[in-house]
Amino acid sequence: MTNNIIQMPTPMNVLADRIREARLTSAGKTTPQSTESVESIETSAPATKSDEQPPEKTPEQGPPKLTSRSPLLHIPRGEELTAVFLGKKARTMLGKLYHQHGGKQIITLVLEALDAGLIGPNHLESHEPTLMLLFPSAPVGFARQFRLDNYKQRKQIHELLAKMKACRDQLLAQPERMREILAEYDAAQNAKAKIEIDNNRRNEALARLPSAEQELVMFGRMVWPRVDNLQGEYDYDQIRAAIWTFRDLDNWNRQIETDNRVGSRAIRIRLTCKWLNEYLIRHDPRRENPMRRILGLIQWLSKLMELAPEAECKWPPYPSTEAEW
Repeated sequence: MTNNIIQMPTPMNVLADRIREARLTSAGKTTPQSTESVESIETSAPATKSDEQPPEKTPEQGPPKLTSRSPLLHIPRGEELTAVFLGKKARTMLGKLYHQHGGKQIITLVLEALDAGLIGPNHLESHEPTLMLLFPSAPVGFARQFRLDNYKQRKQIHELLAKMKACRDQLLAQPERMREILAEYDAAQNAKAKIEIDNNRRNEALARLPSAEQELVMFGRMVWPRVDNLQGEYDYDQIRAAIWTFRDLDNWNRQIETDNRVGSRAIRIRLTCKWLNEYLIRHDPRRENPMRRILGLIQWLSKLMELAPEAECKWPPYPSTEAEW
């Protein structure tokens, strides 16, 4: 007869069973977290990151609005200024300037620049009222030379603004060349003014011209009547004698086929008169001989030809009878 021996659980066996149950329970809780191997997780990590949707962008804020607390509230056309000066510091500075001595003049300049198209939406945050308030794209170094809060400089800035308005398109296209663009504008205006002055002098001189004389022009330059003394004083007969001599010498020079260039002809004309001129220098130290003036005029005409060989000429007619001019 077989004896069935029932083993009673010992304290050690109970403890071992509880440990196994705890391990199984713990393993059951952690298993659902991931069924992939470490290698597969590492491989797929970058793809998971790149596939993430970027965070939604918050809608961009529009231009600042003119509010009851705005520093530009009581400034003329404050709403327009608020829309273009997007930097808070710039708006605050404009508000303070308006209430200072001469502030209305400053705002008038700013509005004039705005109407001219020199000021567009900008984030200017300057602490100084320089020329950049009229043209935010101006080079900083150049703009700092002109302060709107300086009474003496405001007149200069007013004149400068007129030039900026005339050069607006160039300044907007190349703001970094602002200094050069304004200098080129000044040079062009000076040249235009000089032409206008010369034309006025010419018209006045022609109005006083005697009926027996006529206007004489050599290569775009009016040589008679005289409008200045840059070539010294000379009379009508002297300039006519010089022109006739010059024309004869130039026509003879044109027959030299080996070198018929304008510059070469001008040089040969001057050399033709060289010895006559040196003779007068030796024997007329007081410069009293009228021939000296004629020789000097011939050299001047040759230089005018070099400068503008195709320009207008009004020659005096040759005398029909020698010695009867």
